[in-house]
Amino acid sequence: MNILCSFLISLIGFATIAKECAASCYFPAEMQGVYVTQSTVSGVDVVYSQINITSDLITIWGNCHRRIGNSMILMMASLEEDEDDGDTNCFRCFHITLVSKNIVRVYTTMEYMAKCFTNEEKAIMSCPSEESLREAEDHTEIILFKIRELDGQMIRRREYCPVSGRYNFTFATGVDAEKRLECLSPKSTLDTCPSGSSFNLRFRGCNFDDMDASLECLGHWTGYSGVNYLALINTKQDEKLGPRYRCAIYLEDSSTGVVTLSFSNDSTCMAINQRNSRGMILGEFVTLFPTAVEKTSTSGQQCSFPKWMTGKWKHLKKNSDSVAIFNDVTSFKTHTMHCLEDQQSGKFLVRSTTQCGEERFFCTWIEQRSSNILEFQMSLQSSTNSPEEHLCSDENFDGSRWITQSRETTHVHYTQCPVSGEFTGYIPDAEGLCAKLSSDCKSQNILYYEVSACETGEVYEEREYQCLGQWEENGLLYAFTYRRDINIFECFVGAMMAEKTIFIKEAGENCQRNLNPHRYGMELNKIGYCNAVADKTPHSPHRHTHSPSTEDTTTVATTKSMPYPQPPQVPRTHPTLSSTVSPAKTSKIPAIINTTAKSGRIYPQVLLLLTLLAISV
Repeated sequence: MNILCSFLISLIGFATIAKECAASCYFPAEMQGVYVTQSTVSGVDVVYSQINITSDLITIWGNCHRRIGNSMILMMASLEEDEDDGDTNCFRCFHITLVSKNIVRVYTTMEYMAKCFTNEEKAIMSCPSEESLREAEDHTEIILFKIRELDGQMIRRREYCPVSGRYNFTFATGVDAEKRLECLSPKSTLDTCPSGSSFNLRFRGCNFDDMDASLECLGHWTGYSGVNYLALINTKQDEKLGPRYRCAIYLEDSSTGVVTLSFSNDSTCMAINQRNSRGMILGEFVTLFPTAVEKTSTSGQQCSFPKWMTGKWKHLKKNSDSVAIFNDVTSFKTHTMHCLEDQQSGKFLVRSTTQCGEERFFCTWIEQRSSNILEFQMSLQSSTNSPEEHLCSDENFDGSRWITQSRETTHVHYTQCPVSGEFTGYIPDAEGLCAKLSSDCKSQNILYYEVSACETGEVYEEREYQCLGQWEENGLLYAFTYRRDINIFECFVGAMMAEKTIFIKEAGENCQRNLNPHRYGMELNKIGYCNAVADKTPHSPHRHTHSPSTEDTTTVATTKSMPYPQPPQVPRTHPTLSSTVSPAKTSKIPAIINTTAKSGRIYPQVLLLLTLLAISV
């Protein structure tokens, strides 16, 4: 057991700390929490069961025994004793993915609770392959809806809905004619006002009484077959709206703006568009027709956005030469921006209309960082009357508050990562823990990051990053990445002091500026190289399965490596409590710190621990 584990146990006295320190199979901190999932359906009522995901355990399913990519071998100790082999354990394979902040998608064998393997090799053979998931072969899909963090704090439930604006809609349920509920004429309305995180529905002119309802968006994702899924919660728990938790498939016609939503009749996603014994499709169906406020006006447009912007980005979409749509996930507003005047130097006067019809004039500043990356910001001040030119003055922008966007991953031409080979170092804010950063020598757009005990080499955390693009600014290199294991985007800032030494620091989702990787970042030293003709890839014992291929439509563009700036003339110190956490911030050992930090609280024991660690260093 490493020094930090022993110190935590002696200081805090939590028995679970010892267990966490001894484990080598873990669940990411972002996935840990309290969930509910559908257990049974009785008539129209759905009964839910609670499941807790800790660092190394999923209740009712077992302890994390081995990780193979997104496949987890869970083990549950048997209560019975085998005459020949003594105690026997139960092994099962679960393919587990965090598809959004509040939604975990699980795949396993059809009879996952009835089927149990007595050794892990057989369990591994039962794991769903990526190919079988794409082809929708026999497997069970389980959707977990997060309700609380592990420390008991309620989740930040709101997520931006992928469908935004104002619509008229028709509605129908797929049940027998005498029980069928329907709204045949589009007199009903749906909007996402004032917040883009909720569907507000008003049923009118239906074969049932008029009623109002609200569904809150919990997350959305794209399935293996390319289908777009949406998870929602019935906030009023109105029985007329079906189960409390809902799953839907959505599809938008790009030419007309018409959106079709197909809901399951329970809380699973596999039940969507299923048929009963008489061939009747079950579930609920909503067709949304955009109202006039959503129609794009071309009057008064005098300029075009850059051609390189064309296409879909993370939260930004260029619809035409002069129209771009930005989904602001902070304010939950959708801005449809009409280009009015090109102010040069990347600044454009725009007329912005929200999904609720509110109109204002802004200046937006757009910069291309690489073929896959752009950054932009909207002016600090706006106008309601006219597109005043002072809106684009330098004083009306904060040069450190950029919004970083990457192209949709399906349209990305992947770039070579800024480092190549294998690097190791000590994690500055966690004594006794070491880090390893290594590139995939076959697919140079992939980086692997590993946290382990320095003394024993036991692995506590693994991450896989896909490099989307990088650029140099003020002598530092910013690299924007996609973390595949938990489906999030992360930015890193770094620099190389010598040919074999790099300094790297997390820079948040929007590439935070004014960070000093030399002083507060992690120092890593090169210990291995990638031979251009070799086929050996540096990796950890757990490396496997889902490294993206760069064949077919994916290309790798060559980019410069990390720059060699002069270091700032400041003494190197360990990070303070107010500094940004290093790439190990979600590692398994400081999991308690992460859990409390998410809720904005630091427990006294953790504060004391950090203080003593800083003093000891």
